[in-house]
Amino acid sequence: MGRTLNISDTEAFVLESGDVVEFLDTSVALVHGNMLQSWDPQPGKCYQIMATTQDGLWRHLIDNIFHVTGFDPRSGSPVSKFYGWKNLPIWFPYTTITEAHLVSVIRALNSEDIMKVQEFTRPRAKIARQAAFKALVVTHEQHRYTYDIGHLCLPAIRIVKPRIFAEYQLWRSGSMNVGVGQVKVPVVMSSEDQQEWMGERAITELWGYHS
Repeated sequence: MGRTLNISDTEAFVLESGDVVEFLDTSVALVHGNMLQSWDPQPGKCYQIMATTQDGLWRHLIDNIFHVTGFDPRSGSPVSKFYGWKNLPIWFPYTTITEAHLVSVIRALNSEDIMKVQEFTRPRAKIARQAAFKALVVTHEQHRYTYDIGHLCLPAIRIVKPRIFAEYQLWRSGSMNVGVGQVKVPVVMSSEDQQEWMGERAITELWGYHS
C-alpha cells in the first residue's frame, strides 16, 4: 500500500495504492463528514487510513495510526511514519484480551464504587483485583476457562500518582515531535519504552485475597 520515501529513511513512506485512500484525524469522531482526501492531512497530525477498493465493494478502516510528516514533492502524496495501533489486543497463548474488554473492566469498577476512578489513581478497597477479574469474565467466557486451568491469574492493578497521564502526553509528544493534543494515552501499551516509563511511575500495587 506504500513505499519508502528514500533509501536513507526506511521509516518514512509514501502511500501508493490503486484504491481510494482517505484519512481520519484520530482526535475526531468516526463519521463520514470527518474523512479527508489525500491532499487534506496536516503535517504533524496523526491519522487512521480508510481504504476503499476501486469498485467500492470493500471499505476498511485500518487500525494502524500514522503520523503525517509532509508531502512527496514528486507525487504530492502524504509522507507518513508509523505511530502506533488502535484497538490493540493483548495476546495470550489461551485467550485474547481486547481494549474493549479492559474498558469494560474499568467501567465496572467505577460503577460498583469499588475503586472510584479519578485518573485511575485512588483505590477504595482491596477487593479491586477480584472485582476486575469478575468484570473481565463477563466480557468473554473464555477468560474464566483460562483462569480455571491455570493459564490466567487475577489482574495486577498498579496505582500511579495523580496527573500522570498529562505527564505522559508531554513526554510522548516530545519523543514523537508532535503536538500534545495529538497524543492519547492508549488502553494497551505495546512498546517497551511506554511500559517502562509508566511502570517507573507506579507508587503502589493492589493485592487481593489470592492471586
